[in-house]
Amino acid sequence: MKEYYRDPAQTAEIYDGVIMQTDDRAYFADGQYFVTGRLSDVIISGGYKIDPAEVESIALRHEAVLQCVCVAKPHPILGFVPKLVVSVKEGKTLDKNELLAILFDVLEDYKVPREIEVVNGIKSNASGKIDRKYYSENK
Repeated sequence: MKEYYRDPAQTAEIYDGVIMQTDDRAYFADGQYFVTGRLSDVIISGGYKIDPAEVESIALRHEAVLQCVCVAKPHPILGFVPKLVVSVKEGKTLDKNELLAILFDVLEDYKVPREIEVVNGIKSNASGKIDRKYYSENK
């Protein structure tokens, strides 16, 4: 928001000297704030930044993957490495090597998960979204 519409006094009253800080990755352009993602979701592994959504979107290409979530797993040297938690479609079998081959074909090596955990179902939060925080805290 740039200002209250045609009300500079109220704009100054509310925003005068206020600096907004969030967990968002964003940038300003032409007086607008563009949100590109959440800082807390970015995995930093050995100095490289990994967007979990990118890893997840590639993993979902595998015919057996129903849902997945990519989270940061602590690593003694790299700080963190990506870990993929996957639920499998009913009646399908997940071949982890096939999934890894798909991931290696598309992603840079450092983005490919070092561990794939298969679970019965992916936990959701109250709003129905994947509970990324749960998987991040329960590595």
